[in-house]
Amino acid sequence: MDPGPELTAAHEKLLAEDRGGLPLSAPAGPGVAVSPPPPKARTAPPPAELPGETAGFTGRVAEMSDLAGIIDAGQRIVVISGTAGVGKTSLAVRWGHRARDRFPDGQLYADLRGYHPEQPVAAGDALAGLLRSLGLPADQIPPGLDERSARLRSLLAGRRMLLLLDNAATVEQVRPLLPGAGSCVVLVTSRDSLAGLVAGQGADRLELDLLPLTDAVALVGRLLRSRTGDESAVTALAVQCARLPLALRIAAELALMRGVPLADLVGELSDRHRRLDLLATGGDPQTDVGVVLSWSYGHLPPPAARLFRLLGVHPGPDIDTHALTALCGDSRPAVDVLTRAHLIRRTDNDRFVLHDLLRAYAARLAATDDEAGPALDRLLHYYRLAAQTAAETMYPAERRRLVDSTGPDDAVPDLPGPRLDTAARSLAWLDAERANLVATAVHAERHGRPEHTTALTLVLLRYVEAGGHHDEAATLHTHALRAAARLGDPRQEAHLETNFAVILAQQGRYPEAELRLRRAAATTTDPAARARALGNLGHLHERQGRYAEAAALLGEAIDLCRTAGDATGEARALGNLGQVLLRQGHPDEAADRLGAAVVINRRIGDAVGEAYALISLAHLALRRGEHERAAALSGTALTLCRGNNEPGGEGYALNALGLARLRAGDHDTAIDLLRQALVTFSRLGERAGEADAGNSLGEALTAAGRFGPARAHHRSALTLATEIGDHHQRERALRGLSSVVPPESSR
Repeated sequence: MDPGPELTAAHEKLLAEDRGGLPLSAPAGPGVAVSPPPPKARTAPPPAELPGETAGFTGRVAEMSDLAGIIDAGQRIVVISGTAGVGKTSLAVRWGHRARDRFPDGQLYADLRGYHPEQPVAAGDALAGLLRSLGLPADQIPPGLDERSARLRSLLAGRRMLLLLDNAATVEQVRPLLPGAGSCVVLVTSRDSLAGLVAGQGADRLELDLLPLTDAVALVGRLLRSRTGDESAVTALAVQCARLPLALRIAAELALMRGVPLADLVGELSDRHRRLDLLATGGDPQTDVGVVLSWSYGHLPPPAARLFRLLGVHPGPDIDTHALTALCGDSRPAVDVLTRAHLIRRTDNDRFVLHDLLRAYAARLAATDDEAGPALDRLLHYYRLAAQTAAETMYPAERRRLVDSTGPDDAVPDLPGPRLDTAARSLAWLDAERANLVATAVHAERHGRPEHTTALTLVLLRYVEAGGHHDEAATLHTHALRAAARLGDPRQEAHLETNFAVILAQQGRYPEAELRLRRAAATTTDPAARARALGNLGHLHERQGRYAEAAALLGEAIDLCRTAGDATGEARALGNLGQVLLRQGHPDEAADRLGAAVVINRRIGDAVGEAYALISLAHLALRRGEHERAAALSGTALTLCRGNNEPGGEGYALNALGLARLRAGDHDTAIDLLRQALVTFSRLGERAGEADAGNSLGEALTAAGRFGPARAHHRSALTLATEIGDHHQRERALRGLSSVVPPESSR
């Protein structure tokens, strides 16, 4: 039965009230159709889709301020780029939450999964999600990409909204999602620099670097909830995790879960190859460091992927374009790809860096790459050739010794390299590559290429000795001696033992140096190698006051050098013998040996050897009262040392020149020169030189009537000379102290 008119009217009234007071239809007159009125729009809350903030967010104060400044200046698209795990999303989300009031129409979020191993989100699918978030029913979303993009721009027109497009891989993924001109702001996070957005859409870019060490340490402390007081372990953990927030969070959780002392975990993580396994969460690929890095690698084109793998062969902290070429040929396009993907970082001086976790991942990939072995060989040959070229340019007189001790390297290919045609360029290259050269030498010894370890170490001796790079020298020689033993080459072992002893003597470690020199002399029959060992042992005995032994050893070294035709070694031994004779009180014989050393050095072009002989002649002139001659000789020596990168010789020349000015009565100039000498020796760690210059400065200050400072310098020299066993400087310090007016009567 149909309802009656009254029931029908009541039902329509109820429906109208439910629809907001508007009737579904009105009574129709004859022949008139009446359409229902449009529905009244409901007021929906604005979307607030940003993920929650990362707990314990630390640092990034400057970056937050920079981001706010960019947007305050009117920029509407900002790309936040950086390497995997550096905290790009955390920064964007944190800024978005704090800027919520600036976007009253809401905040949209889309994870584009650009580096996810599964299919990244297509721009069309991302658009559909954004349109739904803006209230568009699913059946009204257009099917085509362009239509969806146009509808998004229409819906965003006039609104003040924030769009966070997270984890984008390409410009094509992002460009259709951008609003038109208006008041919306778009933040895009990506491991790629997305240069096309900058060029095409006028976007700005905020590069996110690794956390500063202080912030990384603070983050670890916050994550561990102050459960450790071991500051050194916290700092070490921050470094091992490459100051990456993602890795730091995983490591902190691992420490809390295990409940072991943090130092134990640091010890485990010291193996960078195992580090990736330890930083695996085991369940969530989104937070597994190795998995996250593999996503970046998996999106590389083949040439860039090859370069990234081969970079895992390189053992040093950074790499320049020449070493890159040696490693894998012309790699400029691939380098650009890796740079844009933030898998390598270009430094201000045009070098390239991988952070530790990326390097560990690259090394893991290289371990299964057949190209890795040949690439390492090319790299080792390149560094060996370039280092020898630089050393020979800086110290041309050393060329014979280098060939004698290392032998020719016929296997070195003709590789492009840096210009090393001047001493200044060679020094700059060696300074820039020092850490790489040491790491390469160690790596070669550990990976079955001992001949490169010994060659690099022998080549670098003069550079590390002159520069006071004692730690690097010790590392090089420790591994080189193992390599030489493996090669069964007693001649190289003798040269290496002698070199190590020279470095130890420079540090004032005379007993250790003597032990190595005696071992070197006893284990080789090669005349040149034995002569170097005996000559340096004689020089060491001269410092210890053992003058008769020193003279005998130096005489034997001179004979051996003449037999071997080693003019450089002969000149050095003659110079050292002249110094011994001067100490023994035989000035005429000393002058004869020193003069002969100068003649040989000038003939073979050894400016450094000549400088040291001139310094000794200057001291001889002082002994004879010839102050102006002493000043001229030491001045010439100073010029030679400064022009040939010999800072140790520069210190001794300054010392001799200061004494010459002191004897001439020019106290102020003498004090200034001697202070320079003392600073030079202190910087180099040349302890015998420190004692020498300290005594000289004490004498100058005494002559100037400044007795308190004079006493202090003589006391320091006495302590130092006693510690290292320098007989001459110890006696000189005692004489200086006895000549200083007691403190109560000093001025």
